[in-house]
Amino acid sequence: MMMSNNGWMVAFVAFILLASSGCSYSNEDSPVTSTGQVGIGSVEGIVGRITDTRGRPVVGALVQPRSLDDPSPPIPEIAIVSDDNGRYTWQLSPGSYELSVSADGYRGMTKLTKVKAGQAATLDFTLERTPY
Repeated sequence: MMMSNNGWMVAFVAFILLASSGCSYSNEDSPVTSTGQVGIGSVEGIVGRITDTRGRPVVGALVQPRSLDDPSPPIPEIAIVSDDNGRYTWQLSPGSYELSVSADGYRGMTKLTKVKAGQAATLDFTLERTPY
């Protein structure tokens, strides 16, 4: 499986950013109630899981947000990656966001979501494998 030069550059930048920041994802499930209220110890932002079409976790998927608000709130990192269970947790300020997910060997996907004050939005992705 070959990765394009652009794909290597994105992966390299994400690796450097994560290595220097001490990693930005959590291996723990965030306690979120059915109403989306953030539980004790949770973050305000977006939580989710990235899987393939068979329900298997996509490990190391690159998640990139873009604020849709004007003025846009600060975004703490350029990107984060999914953990060994395909989960990601991202602390973001309230607002509207577009999240793009990509992983080597899969078709990328983009979704829109809103983060409300004191709540965590859940945004899961199911990625399709690209033909070889």
